[in-house]
Amino acid sequence: MGAKVSVVNQTPYTWYFDTQDNRGYTYIGPGSTTSYEESLAIHRYIYFRYENHSWNSFSYEYNTHKGNTCFILRETYDRSQIQMHCTSEGGTHYCPNYGKIKEDENRRQQQEEERRRQERQIEEDNRRRQQEEERRRLERLEREQRIQQELDRESELSRRKLSRATERLREKQSFRGHEKHHERTQVLHQQIEDDAAAIEWNEVIDIEEKFNNLLIKYQITEDKEMQLLQIWSRIKILQNELAVQYCRENNLSVWSQFTFDLLQRSSQFLRHLYSSLCTVAMKMLKMMKISRLVGRSTTFSWVCWSSFISQVQLWPNAFY
Repeated sequence: MGAKVSVVNQTPYTWYFDTQDNRGYTYIGPGSTTSYEESLAIHRYIYFRYENHSWNSFSYEYNTHKGNTCFILRETYDRSQIQMHCTSEGGTHYCPNYGKIKEDENRRQQQEEERRRQERQIEEDNRRRQQEEERRRLERLEREQRIQQELDRESELSRRKLSRATERLREKQSFRGHEKHHERTQVLHQQIEDDAAAIEWNEVIDIEEKFNNLLIKYQITEDKEMQLLQIWSRIKILQNELAVQYCRENNLSVWSQFTFDLLQRSSQFLRHLYSSLCTVAMKMLKMMKISRLVGRSTTFSWVCWSSFISQVQLWPNAFY
């Protein structure tokens, strides 16, 4: 009859154990319990391996004469080690917590992978963000270029329109300037012509008024047909009548009267004609009165005629 040996696995990991008889390693899963019969002996050995290790994590010598024995596998408080406790002997052995180490390693690997994944994700996000920013930048640049091109096109169109409008305005202003200059020239010419006509007309009226006063002064009467003629014709006729009358009364030739026909019809001519007429008429009338009183002396008649001719010869010189 022997002793009962129990194995309790309180760890979350898989363990294997074997005896000194080399029966082969027996599997004991996480949270499992198993037992076997061991012969009585002072020196008995039990071996423990962690999962797929090729070496033993624990080797323990115990005495089966002390009764049934229980081996308990559990983690320490901080889970840094695995504790193997023998209830019959009271001994406790420790080994690294390979499972915890593996978990920590796996966790570190996972964390590292997660960190790398996050870094890759961050890099990918940054790359995508940069691509998106670059895409937006290019779109914005393209949009700004289109807007700038549109603005340049509109500016060029506006510049051309302004240039054409300025040119048309310049042409209109030039045309209006020429037109106004032409109008001012026409107005000036018309004003000059009107002023000249007014002056000439005023002079004609003035001469006609003075001629009528002369007729009244010397009591010379014109018939109605004579009064309808122009003033220069009336003056010329009166001059001719005076000359003819004087020539007849003094037995002189009447060829000198044709000298009057050389004169032109103008306001200046009328003024000089009237002035000369006044002088000649006064002298002729006085001479004719004297000749009637003293008789028709040839010498006296020649003096009167010479005075008359000298006055007549002054008229053409005033107009050439």
